[in-house]
Amino acid sequence: MRPLNRNRIRQLRRLHDPPLLQRELAAVLRVSQSEVSAWELGKVIPTLETALAIALALESPVEVVFDQLCREAAARVAAGSGGWAVED
Repeated sequence: MRPLNRNRIRQLRRLHDPPLLQRELAAVLRVSQSEVSAWELGKVIPTLETALAIALALESPVEVVFDQLCREAAARVAAGSGGWAVED
């Protein structure tokens, strides 16, 4: 079974200087706090545009924020089965 949390948003949000609350990150990104929570829990994968905005807000490369997703996509590409398709 794959892990639910496939990103480091929560970890990087807490390590940010100063640390960001979910509602603060949501305000910066102009989304709801529940959307940030859904990303952190791996329930929703943000769009590429939003992922880049998250990385910018957290002052981290997108590859660091979404490490697990990047590795999974690279493995699918290497296997010839596409890139970012989400499995249910």
